[in-house]
Amino acid sequence: MNTDKHGLERASRTPARGKALSLPREPKLSKSEKVKIEKAWKVEIRRRIAEIKAGKIKCVPAEEVMRNAYRELDRIERQTGETLSRATQGLQVT
Repeated sequence: MNTDKHGLERASRTPARGKALSLPREPKLSKSEKVKIEKAWKVEIRRRIAEIKAGKIKCVPAEEVMRNAYRELDRIERQTGETLSRATQGLQVT
């Protein structure tokens, strides 16, 4: 079994439907590391909410973001003739 750091080699050999199952598990963290991460996320979440409320950023629905990302990947792939990601094979842009 391949044990590369991110499981990418293994994931690239796995059919698209099974990709989520082939990715490595989350690393084990100490309690103090988990607390630090949780505190950092709370600060980040508060910052992001403040920016949204202040009108500094525009929220975009996830469906729109993904649709635009796949369209851009398709455009680049058509332009270059290369497949950018095995993970995008078989996915359709709606």
